[in-house]
Amino acid sequence: MAELVASVTVVSGDTTGVSAWIPDRTSTGFDGAEEFRRAHLWIERMGRAMERLVIVAARVDLDDLLPVAPEQHGYQVATRRAHVAVRHPAAVLLLWPETDLLERAQRKAVDGALCVVSARPGDVDAWRARAAPVDLAVPYDDGTASLDAPVRAALDALVRLGGREQMADATSRAASVRSLRQLVADGHHPDGAVLERYVLGTGLVNHRGARRIREVYEGVRNGEPFRIHGHPV
Repeated sequence: MAELVASVTVVSGDTTGVSAWIPDRTSTGFDGAEEFRRAHLWIERMGRAMERLVIVAARVDLDDLLPVAPEQHGYQVATRRAHVAVRHPAAVLLLWPETDLLERAQRKAVDGALCVVSARPGDVDAWRARAAPVDLAVPYDDGTASLDAPVRAALDALVRLGGREQMADATSRAASVRSLRQLVADGHHPDGAVLERYVLGTGLVNHRGARRIREVYEGVRNGEPFRIHGHPV
């Protein structure tokens, strides 16, 4: 897991956004899938309704290095030859950049979020000195390691069941209530924020789905009744 606190960076005039960075692979040992996972998780944790854009020199770079197309996570893809229009603010993920692409990414990310995945040692040093981005390769303790095994197992099962619908459909909502109610009855009372971070970290739900699970859990913990389509759960 990586540090996900947003840092402030000036990207154009007086306009501010948030920025993050993943060092080159000789430093991290990450493959393309792990780089994308960490960058995507950081963007999800922004929790803001922003258009999403991946910028890469050539589409073949994505197809060769990522197991899942970025479009499946709601991103548009732009290359050196293919430009994409986005509304501001936008969340921009720049993969393995060269100077012209970094300049374009900064323009696209005005008032939004920019995550840069480095290609070579020192290739974005000037930008880093100016932006002071969060280093997503640095581990930190987000509290999720303290979750008991039964809690992790229940949460994993929930997101596998309802992740595609972001826990918004009746089936996954009812399952959430029953499963989390049983956890509380069994004496498990994790912090709601830690629970939310754990399910978001699975990569199977976005920030909305993770927030829905947290809200159900906190309602269950407080003894609130739940009804779905008028029927008690």
